[in-house]
Amino acid sequence: MAESPDPIDVAWNEVEAAWKDRDAHKRFVVLCQSLGRLPEAGRRYREVREGGEEGRRADAQREIDAILTMAMSTLEAIRTPPRERPRVLVLFIALAVAVALMASVSFLVLGGP
Repeated sequence: MAESPDPIDVAWNEVEAAWKDRDAHKRFVVLCQSLGRLPEAGRRYREVREGGEEGRRADAQREIDAILTMAMSTLEAIRTPPRERPRVLVLFIALAVAVALMASVSFLVLGGP
């Protein structure tokens, strides 16, 4: 049984066949994002930018910029704010330590049983 082709490869072949078709680029990048393989899209466009035809380099850079924007938006959406310690817990601990210190001092000053 033959394996089905990688959908990223299929979409990339469509991009290369219709390089000037902006929709093909969008479909490719969205597919990569939906499969969690956005870095692979960036890698393919970097290869074009660094070694491709002169006319394709600017297009590849434009797509890299779009990929970076998409990745940053995704990271911003899933970012969690730093956890703050609950102030009530901190106050409770400080109070407990203060009471324990006062009890120790009282025990030493007043004498134990």
